[in-house]
Amino acid sequence: MVKVYSPFTSVPSLFSDLAKILAGDIDCSQETLKKYSTDASPYTVRPQAVIYPKNGNDIKHVISFAREYTMPVTVRGNGSGSNGGALGEGLVLDLARYFDKIRHINMLDQTITVDAGVNIKILRERLHSWNVDIPILTAQHNSGTVGSLVSTKSVVATSFHYGTIREWVEAITVIVDTGEEHRIADGVTPSGRLLGIYQAIFPLLSMYGPTLRASKPENSDDATGYSIWNTSRTVAPKPI
Repeated sequence: MVKVYSPFTSVPSLFSDLAKILAGDIDCSQETLKKYSTDASPYTVRPQAVIYPKNGNDIKHVISFAREYTMPVTVRGNGSGSNGGALGEGLVLDLARYFDKIRHINMLDQTITVDAGVNIKILRERLHSWNVDIPILTAQHNSGTVGSLVSTKSVVATSFHYGTIREWVEAITVIVDTGEEHRIADGVTPSGRLLGIYQAIFPLLSMYGPTLRASKPENSDDATGYSIWNTSRTVAPKPI
């Protein structure tokens, strides 16, 4: 079967081979590029293409392509962030279209497995229908996605009672720039390319960590997300 593209989804020749191997969609229309040039911040950054991956293989193909052409990749949820984190001048990966599944809930272990593009409002409604809750997910996050919360909102108002997102995440599956898939969790030793990333980052954190900590405002607002490097300061502990 040959994938056919309408004039609204046609792509430049640079992306034609990539488009053929994707299960998801790629859009380079002027209307879409303009839409994805902004989020809830005052900034404007125009991407070269917007891609809606359907599975992990799509993400690997995109990252491999970006690596070959030294093109930046920006992962986007619903574009509700106010710091410009959803903007990028290369490829924008929109996970909200297809990576929107609640995969599994385990009442016994009190865990839930979801895609990064799951909408917070939908997730909260589903949890409440099961008479369970994740108290750090509040109505103020309804327009965002799980991925955006994990990556940009490690501290919220309820964190003073229930901890940060870091305390609520059991594990994260990530795909790095070589296409390798890794599971990040406490007690899991990094390997392969992920280990290389750790080894490259830690000297920088050691060198500039004190400067970064000294420059951090003394308030509860934090955009360091899951903080896999464990360098961000925490807020008040959970009540005993």
